[in-house]
Amino acid sequence: MNNDMNNNVDNNERNSVEKKHKKKTRRISKRISRKILRFLLPIILIFLLICLAVDFFFYYIPKAVNTAENKALKTYAIKQTDKANISDLHLEDGTKLYEMCDFNGKDTELALKWSDLYAMVIFEDNTSIESFNADKENKKVRKRFDKIAYDLAPSFTYIKGNIKVTLTKEVPVTDKEGNVVGIKQETTVISNDTVYYLKTANTIYGTYNYSYEAKTDERTDSEGTWTTTSLQLVNSTVTDENKRLDEYLKKMLKLTEQREVEDTRNEFIQESIGIYTDQENSEWLLDENNNASWGMIGGVDANISADVINAIMKASEKYSIPPWLIMGYCYHESRFIADIMACDDLGKTVKVSAVKNNPEYMNNPRRSLGLMQVTMWSSKCRALGYDPVKEALNPYVQIDVACNELVNIKFKQFNIDPKKVDWKGNGWVEQTWKGCQAYNGLVYYNQSVAKAKEYAFTHYLRTPKGDGIFDIAEKYKLNFQLNKNGGYTKISVWPTPNYYNITSPFGMRIHPTLHVRKLHPGIDIGAPSGAKVISATNGVVIRASNVGDGYGNCVIVRNSAYDCLYGHLSSISVRVGEKIPTGKQIGNVGSTGFSTGPHLHFGISKGDYKNNNWINPLTIVSH
Repeated sequence: MNNDMNNNVDNNERNSVEKKHKKKTRRISKRISRKILRFLLPIILIFLLICLAVDFFFYYIPKAVNTAENKALKTYAIKQTDKANISDLHLEDGTKLYEMCDFNGKDTELALKWSDLYAMVIFEDNTSIESFNADKENKKVRKRFDKIAYDLAPSFTYIKGNIKVTLTKEVPVTDKEGNVVGIKQETTVISNDTVYYLKTANTIYGTYNYSYEAKTDERTDSEGTWTTTSLQLVNSTVTDENKRLDEYLKKMLKLTEQREVEDTRNEFIQESIGIYTDQENSEWLLDENNNASWGMIGGVDANISADVINAIMKASEKYSIPPWLIMGYCYHESRFIADIMACDDLGKTVKVSAVKNNPEYMNNPRRSLGLMQVTMWSSKCRALGYDPVKEALNPYVQIDVACNELVNIKFKQFNIDPKKVDWKGNGWVEQTWKGCQAYNGLVYYNQSVAKAKEYAFTHYLRTPKGDGIFDIAEKYKLNFQLNKNGGYTKISVWPTPNYYNITSPFGMRIHPTLHVRKLHPGIDIGAPSGAKVISATNGVVIRASNVGDGYGNCVIVRNSAYDCLYGHLSSISVRVGEKIPTGKQIGNVGSTGFSTGPHLHFGISKGDYKNNNWINPLTIVSH
């Protein structure tokens, strides 16, 4: 009995000790676990956040448009945008038209961009590239593209006008015997062409209205007095800014608050700009061998409009700096987008067209505008005599204001004379870097020029990514033939004296008569029938006929570097084999061949034109 009792006591003691030991072990384990957890918790949280961020990025954000997988998506977006842009073209009386045909090219500027369509499809359904490529038929995705393209399509209303050209010259008056007895004025109608002008454009960004007046211009040369009567643009207004876009986003995403609509609109615009710049302004610049490429410059695939190219060339001549340096700035600062404002203080970008009437935006030192991102726009614009609101989207004014600041202020600050800079060689880098960096604001870093230079050549003028001002400028420089004086070689003269309006730039387009998307291997210069066409260079005439290839009456002049083609002429005044000097008349503007109206097709090929080595004429010729 006693033994049993003793055993029970021993067992109880052992159990008690075991319980205490287990409790102690648990306490120690908990303490260790808590310490481990405290140590690991931040790591776990960071890991989870990274996973969530990666998941969000790949699920919600589309891959860059310039990836190989996205080419099918981009191609389809371009195709549907092209269709949408010509779906509602008409005269004031309702007569339907089948191509954008504004004589001043305003319809091309206001047309729906493929990046807008692409961005809206993403906003509607978070379309992923994988879903687009998974089904080759892509019926569902294509239907969304088709519908949205139709919904966003612009409507263009045109008016008819005439361009009448007359030539008045003095002719002798003779008697019956043939003796000159006096002089009389004789006027001949050279041409009287019907053209179209954009009256109203209803777009997702607003309704644009244009007013015209009949005006007469006169010029005199050795032949007599040329008088041109035509409608000229005198006023433009914008109403209902962003109204269609806001209503569409509101309905599509079921938004209720106006602030929501505005925020979503800004997100959409930034999405579109991001797609536009990622694809259009990086892919074309470098080919697969990392060499500069001008294959599509000036057309749809380069997104450098003829107006911008012309503005760059004019500024280059005015300020004695090479066009490739200006292009370096335009690419780095805006990717050649005129309608963009960077708001550093707000951490976002907005469209200039949306804020140009807001002084808070237009004269803010932390908000920069346009192609070369000018700060304090209103003040700098007025200093040169420009209206800061009316000219806010004018490429020439944007570049003129910027280059004035660069050359007449920043360069002078460091005694840089652009006419003495070694633009031909490599000396320009060292000679101009201070002035070029000063455009960005920082030249002396903690009173140290050395540190400032280090900053400039790692963050602005040059960057690790190779998209600094000088990096890009050097790529463009490769495309300009430099002459012995260090400037860029111009094919000496413009082929249509006094007529400079480019109605169709170099690049991909919908052919106006064939209605297919193809390369336009030159520029079209709008001019009336009969206007003089002169040779832009000296050389030998290798073609002077109509051979049925679409160019109609065509002249090709060959020199040691280029073949220059002049198409759609009404008449030809040179013959094959003839050696001609620069400036000689070779024919007259016409509309022969595949043409919808009088104009000159001007093409330049490096070497034999039969090899299709066409380049943008505006890279080497200016007016």
